Amino acid sequence: MKEENPDVLLAGLTVDDIKQGVSKLRNRVIGRVFKELGYIEQCGSGIQRVIADCRQAGLPAPVFRKWRFRFPVTVSL
Repeated sequence: MKEENPDVLLAGLTVDDIKQGVSKLRNRVIGRVFKELGYIEQCGSGIQRVIADCRQAGLPAPVFRKWRFRFPVTVSL
């Protein structure tokens, strides 16, 4: 399964950073509101959750790339 975000990582972020849970919000106000409403638990936790879920299911680790103006993620099922 391949998912692409039609945008790039924010300046200064690397693929290794996001694997470690480093996060930069594009819009802090929206991030704070979503957290207060319970839509997000912690900024930057989603990528680590996907990696852990793949490991727990016995699947290969997802592949994250920075590519042109996209951020593709490939998960092998």
